[in-house]
Amino acid sequence: VNIQFGHGKNFLGDGYRSLLLSDFSNNYLFLKINTRVWKINYQNLFAELASDHISSLLIGDGLIDKKYLAIHHLSYNLNKNINLGIFESVVFGRNDTTKAQHFELNYLNPLIFYRSIEQAIGSPDNVMMGTNLKINFIKHVSFYSQFVLDDFNISEFKKNKNYWGSKFAFQAGLKYFDIAGIDDLHFHGELNIVRPYTYTHVNNDANYTHYNQPLAHPLGANFREIITGINYKLFKKLTLNAQLFLIQKEEL
Repeated sequence: VNIQFGHGKNFLGDGYRSLLLSDFSNNYLFLKINTRVWKINYQNLFAELASDHISSLLIGDGLIDKKYLAIHHLSYNLNKNINLGIFESVVFGRNDTTKAQHFELNYLNPLIFYRSIEQAIGSPDNVMMGTNLKINFIKHVSFYSQFVLDDFNISEFKKNKNYWGSKFAFQAGLKYFDIAGIDDLHFHGELNIVRPYTYTHVNNDANYTHYNQPLAHPLGANFREIITGINYKLFKKLTLNAQLFLIQKEEL
């Protein structure tokens, strides 16, 4: 069991980007409990974030409204080359309803599956679920992926593929180490697709953000991205790195 408490950032995933939780946004206060038993790794993360309601404090000093984040991430090593993970998160604030900023004690439950808890208290918050997968094969190649489900209505999606309530994100990536047997010559390629309105909520205090900055991908939502890169370590203290980003993002 490893416990961390401090002010900083966290990252979940194996890629250049993370659609679960990235280190793009500002630092925040957090408590992280990581438990490893046999082939299982279980992580609890609790954080205090800054509300999106910041504009009213531009004149003079004042206390920024708070909102909160709770995350569970369970990963299991199927064998020495395959790792499968399950992710869930909830973002919530109580500024607009009770005018009292406090952590929802129900979310201190250490067991996974927040959705049932969120429904039990009236379903006011932003719950997301996701999975991640990593496969190592052919000795020097690694494949990884992530899938995030924010909201989805099957019947509406069948009627209209562009239905705004179909909010999900997908990532697939590949890493190739020691290309052609050349030591320290590595390649990576990554695809990220995020549907419109993913990570957002009808209540701004439940958006998946901190100081209005995304907690996942820096572009937020409604985009497609391809990343390719290569790096080579020429000497002990000299590494060359080249990357190409292809991004398609539409305004709503």
